[in-house]
Amino acid sequence: MQEFYSLGVLGIDSNREYKADSMRQITLKIARETRGLTQEELAEVTGFSQPDISRWEKGVRSPTAEQIFVITEALGCDPAELFGVNPNIQAQMQAKRDESALLLERAALLAAEYVESLSAADRKAVTPKKFGKFVACLYAVLMEQQDSGHDPIPPGDTMMRMILSQVGHD
Repeated sequence: MQEFYSLGVLGIDSNREYKADSMRQITLKIARETRGLTQEELAEVTGFSQPDISRWEKGVRSPTAEQIFVITEALGCDPAELFGVNPNIQAQMQAKRDESALLLERAALLAAEYVESLSAADRKAVTPKKFGKFVACLYAVLMEQQDSGHDPIPPGDTMMRMILSQVGHD
């Protein structure tokens, strides 16, 4: 049986699970970004198309051995780096997971504090499923702020109320 990893914490489609053999696609993205290259720039240097690079990074397709050689030459790295063997890449992946876990914990605490501040009747309307969706939305807001280079700032009361009202009903 093949092991699966949930990679939503890496900023990679959280609604999809990736097989363990797809880890090289994730490390391809990290290796590219570490060198400050966009997908378009890597495509230009390698002669591959940007959509191909995107598919490889998402795990939709896998590059051939020859394509991996061209990519590693363009990135100036060893092929082992694309398979998660490089300790620097492993450390970056762990740091990203740790950072995301802390942000998720912060979102859960913010959600709990906000729900606690509601009236008893309003609190009763927040089911566990709705609370989970509320936490997920807060996490997305905080992650978007962080990804845009800003310190994650908790939404104000009006925004919290709007998010909670929009997360749907059971």
